[in-house]
Amino acid sequence: MKHASTYLKFLFISLLIAGCKTTEEDSAAQNESTSPPASTITVSRSQFESNQMQLAPVVMTSTAEEVRATGVIDVPPENRASVSPVMGGYVTHTPLLVGNKVNKGASLLTLENPEYVKLQQQYLEERESLKYLKEEYERHKELLKEKITSKKNYLRAESTYLATRSRVYGLEKQLQILGIKTDRLEPENITTEISLTAPISGSITEIHIAKGDYLQPSETAMEIVNNDHLHLELNVFEKDILKVQEGQEIEFRIPESSDKSFRAEVYLKSNALSENRTIRIHGHIPDSLRNVMVVGMYVEAVILTGDKAENSLPSVPEEAIIEKDGNYYLLFLENETADEYIFRKQAVSPGQTRNGLTSLEGLAIEEGARVLSKGAFDIFQ
Repeated sequence: MKHASTYLKFLFISLLIAGCKTTEEDSAAQNESTSPPASTITVSRSQFESNQMQLAPVVMTSTAEEVRATGVIDVPPENRASVSPVMGGYVTHTPLLVGNKVNKGASLLTLENPEYVKLQQQYLEERESLKYLKEEYERHKELLKEKITSKKNYLRAESTYLATRSRVYGLEKQLQILGIKTDRLEPENITTEISLTAPISGSITEIHIAKGDYLQPSETAMEIVNNDHLHLELNVFEKDILKVQEGQEIEFRIPESSDKSFRAEVYLKSNALSENRTIRIHGHIPDSLRNVMVVGMYVEAVILTGDKAENSLPSVPEEAIIEKDGNYYLLFLENETADEYIFRKQAVSPGQTRNGLTSLEGLAIEEGARVLSKGAFDIFQ
């Protein structure tokens, strides 16, 4: 009896353990069948809102053959001017600063030099001599008609008169270049100073002198740039020359300032190769960007050389793509309920990025599918 009772107790305990194990296995199987697979991420609605996450639709964007180029923002040569004196002088007044705007003809700085006085004095002396010589020339001309004087005396008077007149006209032009008005010049208003004026309207971009400096002829005192006509100066490699044509669209950005893209248009194409085997492309920039950009800014550009309607690819916002260990992923919205969002991880192959949208290559996605565009990196596992 004792052995039978022990056996029954052992059998009961064995059956009880087996039942518990079966229950645990069934429960585990049930949990596995109802929980999301490992390739999905569940986000509660409160977490989604508190982290300010955002969804974005997949859109179809046109693709086109493109040529990449680099360059700078510039202005035409006629919109850039260097200010230099014709005659040297000491700087006595320089009131402007870099950034000041000036109009054409405005005074930029004042120079002083005794040579200005000598030039004016010489002009006045020659001008007075010319009056006398002209009368002498006219007198000998009349005497020659009446055969009272010799032709030799007439020719001498004519030669002296014409030579002096040439000197007067030459000195007059020199003074006018210096900005001295000869029609008002008299001995009592001879000046020791001249003003250098702005040859164009624009902004002062560089100043190379200070008060008291001696400014040599042809030495640059300051530079002026007029931004009324900004353009792109791009360099395109020899292999891409035949692809670029006038009228093609340009998308460019200023990497040192922002990632925002701007638009321009190919206006001119050089016909000569430079020493580094590139050609120069001139692109027109809209006038609306005139006050946004600065001459000399470095740009990265893409020239769209193909037909945009040739092909379309699904595209998503650039910030929606997650990079991990050299691979790229997206989080697609799989399901949305009142309490949560379920996202599916998907490996992707990014293509071109243009205007903030990155195309996806080799992936069939329906237009309108949504991805997590903001906050994806924080929850990616």
